[in-house]
Amino acid sequence: MVRRDDPAAGKLWTITEVGIDGTSTLEWTYSWTGDDLMRIDRPDGTALEYLYEDVHPGYLTRVTLIGNDGTSERIERAWSYDSEGRVTDAWSGAVDPDDGVDRWQYVYDSDTQTTVTDPLGHQITYAYDRDPASTKVRVTEIDGDCPTCGLGPNVAIDYDPSENYFVRILVFDEQRRLMGKHHSFYLD
Repeated sequence: MVRRDDPAAGKLWTITEVGIDGTSTLEWTYSWTGDDLMRIDRPDGTALEYLYEDVHPGYLTRVTLIGNDGTSERIERAWSYDSEGRVTDAWSGAVDPDDGVDRWQYVYDSDTQTTVTDPLGHQITYAYDRDPASTKVRVTEIDGDCPTCGLGPNVAIDYDPSENYFVRILVFDEQRRLMGKHHSFYLD
């Protein structure tokens, strides 16, 4: 694989993959406007185009797959933001979220709680705080089933104040009855 950067801008320009025969190649070309990646032309003749928000410069709003005919297109993923630059919707398949599929909605209930509605209409509420050492967000409670979290539904998480470790994970049922405990997971 050969990578070429634009020396003036310091940005990735092309990636060329050399086949096992040593002569055939596949090339990806990257186009930029300032710090924003605008397009990737792919070896199969398709391209990915990137659109950014005007209100919050650099915030990606849409990734569109352009077919190898140069005119057909599909919205691969799209995002909308609130006035503070937080994602409010994420979806695929359409310009407007109401017409899209695989739609996720985010409601910021407070500075320390967000409710997420998945494409099936299930709600998951996340409570969080900030790690005092780094100001990174830490999840402290999950109300609802979060299959991608790997923790199961309805959990509370305590942290060791001196390190970034899970100290204890408490698992609750829907009536908030304690169902189990887990200890000592490392977070990096």
